[in-house]
Amino acid sequence: MGDRLGEGAGVVKERNLPLHAACKLFPRLSDTELRELAEDIQSNGLQNPIVLLDGKVLDGQNRLAACKLVGVEPRFVQWQGEGSPLYWVVSQNLMRRHLTASQRAAVAFDLLPLLEKEAKERQRRSKGRGEKVAHDCATSEKNGKASEVAARVVGASARYVEMVKEIGCKQPELVERIRVGELSVPEARKLTAIAASNGRKGRTRISKDDKDKIIRGDCFDLIPSLDDGSVQLVLTSPPYAEQRNGHYRSVSEKAFPDWTLGWMKLLWDKLTDGGSVLIVIRPHLKNGILSDYILRTRLALRDDGWCENEELIWLKPDAPPLGSTKRPRRTWESILWFSRSPQPFCDLFACGRDSNRIGFDASIRFGAGTGKPVHGGQNYEMTNGKARCPDVFVAPVGGNPQWNDHPAVFPESLAEQLILTFSSAGDLVLDPFVGSGTTCTAAKKLGREYRGFDVDRNFVKLALKRLSDVE
Repeated sequence: MGDRLGEGAGVVKERNLPLHAACKLFPRLSDTELRELAEDIQSNGLQNPIVLLDGKVLDGQNRLAACKLVGVEPRFVQWQGEGSPLYWVVSQNLMRRHLTASQRAAVAFDLLPLLEKEAKERQRRSKGRGEKVAHDCATSEKNGKASEVAARVVGASARYVEMVKEIGCKQPELVERIRVGELSVPEARKLTAIAASNGRKGRTRISKDDKDKIIRGDCFDLIPSLDDGSVQLVLTSPPYAEQRNGHYRSVSEKAFPDWTLGWMKLLWDKLTDGGSVLIVIRPHLKNGILSDYILRTRLALRDDGWCENEELIWLKPDAPPLGSTKRPRRTWESILWFSRSPQPFCDLFACGRDSNRIGFDASIRFGAGTGKPVHGGQNYEMTNGKARCPDVFVAPVGGNPQWNDHPAVFPESLAEQLILTFSSAGDLVLDPFVGSGTTCTAAKKLGREYRGFDVDRNFVKLALKRLSDVE
């Protein structure tokens, strides 16, 4: 199949072009990622044109939306491939995106009706050419049922595709969670089985009014209202210094360390003895040099008595190619872990996975124990069981609701993993910069108490809307 793209698309002034069905197979970027893509296009120009077919966007819906956002005139080309445009779109997107086996199965599931439509069109065109030709045209592959064909196209397991079909019939909302990487196919299948046996979802409900827990106001004024020793986990992503000033109130790089010390001081007495503060953040590049305001903030917090227990990583497997084109694309952010104690609470197995490789499978040349590379308590032989969670938390960025227009949303799946690891059922989780309510939504789903503060009226409304949808 050829991949020829014709440059003769002409001038296309209408930016609200309809999307081709194949283009809809892959979700749009989150608002945060779309704005970052728009900033990149504004700085470096549109690197890849938008591909059209029959007056519809075949490939490039995110690039088109980003151009519209910053007023850049997009470039268009016509697709002139020799074969199925559907296969071409799938191939292009699979090269760009790092999808799990379960996510590929979800794409194959979405592909099924489009393959059927293509097959019927080929069969219609083959009328009068003989019964055998018509039969061969009924599918783009001459062997295998539709799920097997779709699985081959996207490189997925046909068995997984059949399982996604089964899940879609029973609980279609779980298919969306597979699409964005929150659930694997086996995990979603287990949830459908639990729901079928119980007749309901097994999430804990918290009966108190959400309006009493999501409060509009400055965290400097509201943190003192919390009871001392009541907060087990603070999970937040504060406003980045001098970033997105057009969307919410920001802080200068110079003032950021003292500003952070201020609200962290207020939290000191509010934390439990084993409580933690997790700050999701990453410095930006300024004139080609990494800004040092986060480094200065970390050192200032240490000088103020805080224990920095670890630097964790949020890995974004579907991160788009954003940031400076002169640097590797950004696919991770730091999760800075602070507490009052050198040994705060941490459930190492809450997000651990079953493994048959638990232990140290290597030569113990340098010994084990204090001051040695291998800790004294580690196994020297491989065993089966549940492994400790790693220090890298994987969470795709593309799963946030389209109506959520907060400019810097981190995914609910990230919040869920961190809440499970650093708190227990019934504990109080706080986000002093609650934004659209991701932390509190995840906490409510997981049976935790929660509080959220924000100075922005619209963000508080967003958070309350999300919480109202949680059973």
